[in-house]
Amino acid sequence: MPIITLDSAIALTDLATAKTFLKAPADTSHDTIITMLINGASDFINRYCGNGGDQINIKAIELTEYHDGDGDLITPVNFPINSITAIYEDLDRLFPAASALSVADMIIVNQKRQIRYYANSFLSGYGSIKLVYNSGFAQVPYNAEMTCLEIIRIGYKDIIENRDGITSRTVGGGSVAIDGSRLPKHILQKLEPFMRKF
Repeated sequence: MPIITLDSAIALTDLATAKTFLKAPADTSHDTIITMLINGASDFINRYCGNGGDQINIKAIELTEYHDGDGDLITPVNFPINSITAIYEDLDRLFPAASALSVADMIIVNQKRQIRYYANSFLSGYGSIKLVYNSGFAQVPYNAEMTCLEIIRIGYKDIIENRDGITSRTVGGGSVAIDGSRLPKHILQKLEPFMRKF
């Protein structure tokens, strides 16, 4: 069986914590499937919290996005917005260094979910804003990690008992697709604070 690694960019828990939570064998006999479940559950949560839009990242990450210019407000995909690294405005969408706007002219508003250009307005144009920013949580919030562990437990139990709660397994890629329709509502309600609202 191939070695499956944890996708550290999105993983909302680690192997040791998941094994303890599941009361899994201390040896490595279940490590591959638990790692796949961590990756699958974390991916599901990030997509679910995107609320039908783009996938978000609950863990802190630097992202580059392109937005339409119009008005003085941008709503990035991910939140909370921790910092703005760079922002460019170019109607030709080439974004040379000369198209950089002053980050000092931007403020983060609406519970760290939007960026306001308080010194001016963005020029109206399709994809004319390039935004490089850091967002997400430096420490995975407790509710997000516990929800991930509860989803892992459901998938783990399904696999151990040979039930069909997993929509697909990709052993080579190290992932498991989670069927969200089978998850209890009380588990999904814990993700409400992390849902994309705009």
